[in-house]
Amino acid sequence: MDGLINLLHYLISRKKKCVYMTHIEKEYYRITSKLIAAGVKYRVATVNNTSSTWSAFGSSREFNTEYKFYVRKRDAYNAERAIYKSDKG
Repeated sequence: MDGLINLLHYLISRKKKCVYMTHIEKEYYRITSKLIAAGVKYRVATVNNTSSTWSAFGSSREFNTEYKFYVRKRDAYNAERAIYKSDKG
C-alpha cells in the first residue's frame, strides 16, 4: 500500500506543489476561500488518519483528517501570497 501512495505522491508532485497542509477543518475552509478569492486553481488531497485504537481513547475528531493543498508549480507564488496575506484590512 505504501508503494502505491508513494507512486501517487510522485505523480502529483511532478507538476504540482503542496503549498499548505492542515488538520483543522476550519483552516481548510479559510485557505479554500483565500485561494478562490485569488483565482488560484487548486486540488486538495485528504487523508483520514482515524484508527479504532486511537479513537477509542477519545481523540479529537478535528485532527483525524489531513488536508494538503496542491497548485500548479507556476501558480505556487500567487497561492502562497494569497494564503499568507493578512486577514486584517
